[in-house]
Amino acid sequence: MRVLVHIALDPAIEPALQAKARAVSLAHAQELGKVLIKLEANLSLAIPKSKPKRRLPSNAEKSDDAPKSLLHYSEQIANDARALAQRIYRFVHPEQFTVDLDELRKPSLLESIKEMFKMDLEFQKRMNRSVKGKK
Repeated sequence: MRVLVHIALDPAIEPALQAKARAVSLAHAQELGKVLIKLEANLSLAIPKSKPKRRLPSNAEKSDDAPKSLLHYSEQIANDARALAQRIYRFVHPEQFTVDLDELRKPSLLESIKEMFKMDLEFQKRMNRSVKGKK
């Protein structure tokens, strides 16, 4: 997705190709949202509910609140999605047939999925704004 966003925002790229890259980026972000919803629904059946506790800030919240470029935002989503995918894989396919207790503590997989979903929605909003600004 990072390459697509770069093409969509690069003024040196021909406008027709930029428009296609924006459309594909948005479609990719929308599909990511659908996958996150399905993951949350499936994993919520496997993870025991716990008492709500003070939530640790996500990577997005830990960073400064300065407005970020779409390219930087897409890189952050890609990095966080990769880390989340690894955590989910380790949860579904645990070593020595046991789930690490840290995966059942805060921040839980479900909370991380929700945070990723919020980031994805924010990316879609920002991309839509950039599309409207190009028209």
